Amino acid sequence: KEAKINIIENDATSVEASSLFSLLDFNAIAERCDVNLVNVAKGDWMLKKVPDGMYFKELEIPRVIDNCDLLISFAKLKTNAMTKVNGVLKNMFGLIRTKRKSLFHAKIDEAIADINKIIPPDLCIIDGFIGMEELGPAFGRPKKCELLIGGVDPVAVDACCARIMGFYPRLVRHIALSEKCEIGR
Repeated sequence: KEAKINIIENDATSVEASSLFSLLDFNAIAERCDVNLVNVAKGDWMLKKVPDGMYFKELEIPRVIDNCDLLISFAKLKTNAMTKVNGVLKNMFGLIRTKRKSLFHAKIDEAIADINKIIPPDLCIIDGFIGMEELGPAFGRPKKCELLIGGVDPVAVDACCARIMGFYPRLVRHIALSEKCEIGR
């Protein structure tokens, strides 16, 4: 079976995925490499129940995700003022349908665990060649780390990244909650 690659992004509060694709020149890369750029905000969604949801009882997820044979969560190694670290677990938070994801910031750790219960990545990759420290995720300071971190367990990958960034993983709440929910095992 021939593989078809989709690069998936969702609209966020301050930017639309299609604008990011253009700004970062993903359109040219996608054409050259024969991959699809998918703005899930413009696609079909399906409702899924969240087992033992801490924040959500059900969530809409992009239908394209449900049809994937292999889902790779690819994130940057960077700090986050709200969650301490970004990583593959936090990356999945971006797939919540609502454009204004700031609505969930009061319970972001629970929301991150819930989305990972119903959309678990098969492969987790963190690009840490140039990371970000201090005021992440948007206003931090670049830091050359020359790292590529990967695995199949998103909790283990994010825990490793937290340690690299100087955090104790059990004190990063969304990592601790996700571990308690047995995500990635």
